[in-house]
Amino acid sequence: MLCEAASLPAPVLYTAPRTETDVIKQAKVQPGLLDMQKIDGKHGWYGTSDTSDIYDAGWKTCVAASAPQDHLDSAGLRWWVPHKYGPSLSGSLCQIFSSPRLHNRGSVDMNALASMAKSFTGGKMNLEDQYPTLASFLPSCEGEVEEDNRAVAVSLQRWPAEKVEQKEQSNTGGSMQMGFSVSALQEMQLLHQLHFLIPSPQGHPNFILPLAIALDSDNEEPKESSSSGGNFPSKAANDILAMIEKNQRAAAAGKKQVGSGSHLVMEPTPLNLQKVMGRYQRKKEGNFAMIPPSVLASWCHDIISAISFCHSNHIILRSLLPDQIYLDNCGTAKFSGLSKVMVLHGNDRTKDFNPLKYVRSKKSKDHNTEDVEPFAAPELLLGGTRHTKETDMWALGALVANLLLGKQLFPGKDRISKMTQVFKIAGVPEKGNFEAAKKFPYYSLHMYVLGDEGKKKKYNRGVEKALRHMLKLSKDAEEDFAGLISLLDGLLHLDPKKRLTAEQALDHPFIRNHSAQIDRKEFQQKYVNDWLELKENVLTKGKSSKSKRDNFGSTFGSSGFKEPAESSEDLKRKALLMSASSGADGGDDLYDLGDLLEPSSKKTKLSEM
Repeated sequence: MLCEAASLPAPVLYTAPRTETDVIKQAKVQPGLLDMQKIDGKHGWYGTSDTSDIYDAGWKTCVAASAPQDHLDSAGLRWWVPHKYGPSLSGSLCQIFSSPRLHNRGSVDMNALASMAKSFTGGKMNLEDQYPTLASFLPSCEGEVEEDNRAVAVSLQRWPAEKVEQKEQSNTGGSMQMGFSVSALQEMQLLHQLHFLIPSPQGHPNFILPLAIALDSDNEEPKESSSSGGNFPSKAANDILAMIEKNQRAAAAGKKQVGSGSHLVMEPTPLNLQKVMGRYQRKKEGNFAMIPPSVLASWCHDIISAISFCHSNHIILRSLLPDQIYLDNCGTAKFSGLSKVMVLHGNDRTKDFNPLKYVRSKKSKDHNTEDVEPFAAPELLLGGTRHTKETDMWALGALVANLLLGKQLFPGKDRISKMTQVFKIAGVPEKGNFEAAKKFPYYSLHMYVLGDEGKKKKYNRGVEKALRHMLKLSKDAEEDFAGLISLLDGLLHLDPKKRLTAEQALDHPFIRNHSAQIDRKEFQQKYVNDWLELKENVLTKGKSSKSKRDNFGSTFGSSGFKEPAESSEDLKRKALLMSASSGADGGDDLYDLGDLLEPSSKKTKLSEM
């Protein structure tokens, strides 16, 4: 065939004579580009699947927003827009027809079936062309909002960050308008390179890949209000005045709104670890709210998996900030970017690293007043300048300890105060406990706790002992966190060479035990119950009327674990947080986890997805 094709004469191309009046029109296709003027970042997810006006989904680095579906379709994102009737948890299309929405007193609801078919065929017109009989069952309701005009929940993240943009503009004297900073482009390139290393369309499950980029429009016309446009359900107009008043109160309180500039558009992520830590904060001794063990174990597994994936590809995170670790609707922890990462040089990937070779030349006078990161490793606090895989693992241990305790394990705003706390728990530098720490430039005797007669107290290493003392749990409740405490003990070594690597942390009995229990129905039910409870209480700041607990989450005190009993009706209502409304708001049921909250005759399992 190739030979025959090669012997064929070349086709003759006919070129019509051109005149001066001819106009060549070119179709412009801009996949993945959205217009910031068409995205509503002031009303959160109001009018989408999450219609509760008591949710506070805004945070420092990411903003809850919504975009019209037709605008997402024009940018080539129709593949991502969730259908009103999503696939089943098992991944089987046949089980879609077992959805409670399709059944009405033992028979199939043809109206619901037609609506589901319209969702999959791409609209009412396509359904009428392909299946006219089935299309006749579509409910005809005046004022019904078509699926193409519904609002879709998204999350926006400023890209590049304002500080990065301001710094680069200052370097040019303000005479040059920055499009995209070099560091931001490098970050995006690296993120996509890591994505293609995973044989999956979603990439690594613990990284958030941006769906699109929203840019400022050249059109200077004012942005349409969501109350007057057709992008939001009609029922949102009934409460728009109350929503405006809420936004005015938020603006008066100093809450930041979405401004101009380019933003990354991502899947809607209702929480990040910073918001969770702010809510689960220990403010006094005694009873305090704690993150449920099942959820905390899941987050540990997710974060360690992401770090291990980076380290295996010679990438150092350098910074592990809780406001850049997002939690999706299913409670999976995901990194939102790689803004401060460093790729190891080929010569540094195999040789043994000595932190003393990369230190500051001399001690500056104001070194103790410099801002230090909350989870910085000891060698960095003592004057080291090189981030390593070991510094990432220390940051991981400090972050997880903060989630466990509800406060920082090593508090302090300067080097001396923070290192004093490190020495009290991880032990002072001595033989067998990173004696080389005394050779760092910022090492000081002021970092020791002075006892009687001004003598330095000699603290031995006792991470496990300190954690158990600070938790003050009963023996029965302590068993739930015994494995996690052991993992933290392996991460928080003063000597970098003694810390667990990411691969060793994944192989720790605590993580292996969590992975082994994922397939158990009892564990799945407990995890879903705990996650929905945590999500609801953090979003509503403990003011949700759906929860009957006096305080948010599970509480621990000197008496141990206490959890009020809940009825099956309460559990069902929590399941509704993850499912979408079947009304005209165009929600989806991709996150309907109700079948995991109570025993069912179905054999649906998360492991079958």
